[in-house]
Amino acid sequence: MAGTARYTLRLLAVFLPLLIGPAVVGLFLDRQLERFPWLTLTGVLLGSICATVVVTRALSRRYDRIAPHEPSEDIQ
Repeated sequence: MAGTARYTLRLLAVFLPLLIGPAVVGLFLDRQLERFPWLTLTGVLLGSICATVVVTRALSRRYDRIAPHEPSEDIQ
C-alpha cells in the first residue's frame, strides 16, 4: 500500500505544476498585456492537455507492468 501511495503522490507532484503553471503564466501575461482572460484560458487549456497526456502515459506504463498486454493470436 505504501508503494501505491508514493506513486499517487508522485503523479500528483507532476500533475499539479503542469496544470497550474501555464495558467499562472497566462494570468501574469494577461495582466501585463491587459488582455484578460485570453492568455489565462489558453494556459489552462494547454496545462490541462499536457497534464492529461503525462498522467495517461504514466498510468499506462504502470498498468502494463501490472498486467502486460499479450497479443492475441487471432488478431493479425
